[in-house]
Order: sequence, then structure tokens, then C-alpha cells
Amino acid sequence: MSSSATREKKVKVVGTIKEKVQNANLLLITDFRGMTVAEMTRMRTQIRDDGGRMTIYKNTMSRLALKELNIVFPETMLQGPSALINTTGDISKISKIVVKFSKETDNFKIRGGILESCVIDTDTIQALASLPSREELIANVIGGIKAPITSFVAALSGPCRGLVYTLEAIKKQKETH
Repeated sequence: MSSSATREKKVKVVGTIKEKVQNANLLLITDFRGMTVAEMTRMRTQIRDDGGRMTIYKNTMSRLALKELNIVFPETMLQGPSALINTTGDISKISKIVVKFSKETDNFKIRGGILESCVIDTDTIQALASLPSREELIANVIGGIKAPITSFVAALSGPCRGLVYTLEAIKKQKETH
């Protein structure tokens, strides 16, 4: 392969990484050294099922892409084998999967990430994982909206119900006499 073809391929890879970073709500950088193929496959499947993607790139390509995007990051985030996990969906779900997996698997470590173009550390990722998912938040909001309406309907129907019970009692009283 010629050097210009190699350069074009590298430019394309850097462009792909930049696109992932720009389009992602969340990008996590992890160390997967020592993981088995079965563990990697299981994690990739869980991430994919919740709208994320796990990809492995050379650190030099990732560094170059982040520098071109003017994202300042600690050099330790991209040392050793690195996997990039990105999502355009629910950041809480992906964070939960990655944090849970890092607790279950000794060889998998979270190094940091990028949330909306800001570099975040592992503590922030842990905090994201503790947040309720988007669906849970929506359910809570709908429940909060529904509760006063339900109470209002019950309050409005109270006098009507009282009238019906009173008329029923009068009817029974007249039937017995």
C-alpha cells in the first residue's frame, strides 16, 4: 500500500472518530486489556441493545481527532488499549451498563469520557449511571401531571356520587315503606 493511500485511510479514520465525538451525547474511553472475547461480546451486545456502539481505534488516531476538535483531555485517557463507547441516545443507560461491567469485570476500566464536548472523569460517569433513565424520568413527570388531574376529577365527582347515594337511599326507604 502506498504512503498516500495509508495517509488517506488515516485521515478517514480520524474523520470517523471526529464525527462520532461530535454526534454523540456521550463518549466513554475505556481500557479493555485482559478481557476475554466472551466478555467483550457480551458487553458490546448490551451496549448495542441500548443504542450505543463500542469501537476500538488506535490511540494516535483518537488523540488526533480530539485535538482537531479542540478538546483538551488528560494524556492518561488514551494510554494502552482503548475502546471508545458512544451513544446518541440515553446517556444514563450506557453509563449504567459500563459502570456495572467495570464492577463485574476486573480487566475492564473506565478512564474518562466526553459529555457534550466536555471532558468528564470516572466520578462523573458514576454519577451519570446513578441517574434514572429517560423513560423513568418521563414516567415520573407524567405521574406528577396525572396526580392533580385525578384528584380534581375525584373532587368533582364527589358531590355527584353523594347525590346518587342519597337518591338510592331515598329509593330504598320508599320501597321498604
